[in-house]
Amino acid sequence: MNKLKITPVTFAALIALSACSGNSGFQSSESKPIVKNIDVEFQANPETSVKTRGGYKVYVGTSLGFALDASLRTVDIAGNTEQDGKVRVTLSEIPAGKYYLKVLAYSDLNDPNTGTSAKSLPSEEVSFNVQ
Repeated sequence: MNKLKITPVTFAALIALSACSGNSGFQSSESKPIVKNIDVEFQANPETSVKTRGGYKVYVGTSLGFALDASLRTVDIAGNTEQDGKVRVTLSEIPAGKYYLKVLAYSDLNDPNTGTSAKSLPSEEVSFNVQ
């Protein structure tokens, strides 16, 4: 019996963009929160099943070493969105604070050992600050 294995995702870059709250990145007397859009770029998974029948999940946590669970902010990305071997996504309206990010690749093909959708191990954790 062959085991379906999906290669873990690796990061190429993580870039914070300018404030998008309409207040030039500074907290005003109206107490509008500072929020930013964060561009995330990572190496695409090379496996056909991810590109044609799966995708990626980006998880954003607020503590180092966070576990992947349903309470986290996530972004689901279709597997066929890569360009030049990289996948790019913008995380919208992230409030000020310190964050940690992980990505995993998945496919709708079933893992013969578990009967569930196959997925990679999470990527290494990347941290970023929104100020």
